[in-house]
Amino acid sequence: MIPELAVFDFDGTLTRKDSLFEFVKFTHGKRQLYIQLLSILPIIVLNKLGFISSKRLKESFMEGIYKNVKEAKMWEWGKQFADTVLPALILPEAEDRLQWHISQNHEVLILSASFDVWLQPWCEVRNFELVSSKLEVVEDHITGKMNGENCKGKEKKRRLKAFLSLRKFAFVYGYGDSRSDKYFYKLVDEVQHKPY
Repeated sequence: MIPELAVFDFDGTLTRKDSLFEFVKFTHGKRQLYIQLLSILPIIVLNKLGFISSKRLKESFMEGIYKNVKEAKMWEWGKQFADTVLPALILPEAEDRLQWHISQNHEVLILSASFDVWLQPWCEVRNFELVSSKLEVVEDHITGKMNGENCKGKEKKRRLKAFLSLRKFAFVYGYGDSRSDKYFYKLVDEVQHKPY
């Protein structure tokens, strides 16, 4: 029997807060988060004006906090965050939708611009597939740059298309909450744009 698939954006669709900011608070505290946001304020403005990509903005943010952190330490933090913080960030109505799909024996794919460092441990526990952004590692240390493109907007569509090319599904559901999710909607059979 050919399975069905549910594709979920993560931040804002499944969660009540941005998981990246919550991860920074978890590893470095709220004060460091605000200091870093202030330090890249000109880049944030240029991004909003369309002069700098979201990838470059995210890299500037991550470099200021995680550059030269050991890869093993980053994954240790990610596992701890996934176990202790992420469950409380999941919206009740989103959990209901996840549980419905699980009850129907549908496969679940998380398609996110957030990083695999904390999403992968969370997905593994729940037996979900994951397609997400990744951090560059050089000589066992995080650089702060991204390994590949930011999994957002058109890149989400490209990554989902590649995922679907490897598997056959009888029906595909898609869940999102932002304008950038509209790109991957073109690849699914039924769209549920938050609120759902």
